[in-house]
Amino acid sequence: MSENKLIELGYYDSSAKIRLSAYADTVVLDPGKKGSVICAIRFGGYPEMVRAMADAIYGGATIEATQNGMVRKLQSKLKGYQRQITHDGVYAVATLMAADDAQEETSLQDEDGPEDDRQKGDEEAAPQKTTQPRKCYIFCPEGDRARLFEELDHKTAAPLIPAFQDYVLASLQKRGNLRQLEVISQKERIDAWTLDLEPDDKNVMMPGSKQAFYV
Repeated sequence: MSENKLIELGYYDSSAKIRLSAYADTVVLDPGKKGSVICAIRFGGYPEMVRAMADAIYGGATIEATQNGMVRKLQSKLKGYQRQITHDGVYAVATLMAADDAQEETSLQDEDGPEDDRQKGDEEAAPQKTTQPRKCYIFCPEGDRARLFEELDHKTAAPLIPAFQDYVLASLQKRGNLRQLEVISQKERIDAWTLDLEPDDKNVMMPGSKQAFYV
């Protein structure tokens, strides 16, 4: 899709026999084998249409996008967005942005056997905890690597060392942990990225060591 015209969005609910339409000026997509997934989108129209379209995307619907005669099917993430709807006169504008995975922790159970447990008596050892793998989204000005690193820093559990900026970004991109997304926009000049973090952010590490690029 080029960026010459607004993107016409269409959705048809066959069970309710309702057809929705709206117009987007910005869409961020994660291309994949099964189709492109909406990571962020901003669209406008009449309030009832905009709200219904936002609900459809939030509910995991497949949206049809048309621009300059080119039609694409866009997948959406079920309940995976932060959404906001604003009003300007008789029109409304909806913005949906993919939400980062929650930073959850799990307890690692002690691997000692029953005999070892008896030797511990009534004293109970504190369980070790580790964070789960998670996916995050980063939005920054177009071509601004310093801002990309800054936003990456905000996603990790501990502050990163600025001196390693170029190496960290290149390393994560090479391994596929940091991937650039497709941005289609009339107004915004932004880059969008998806960041896959391993448990305890282990993929943000010094090569060949257990030391991270942390301060």
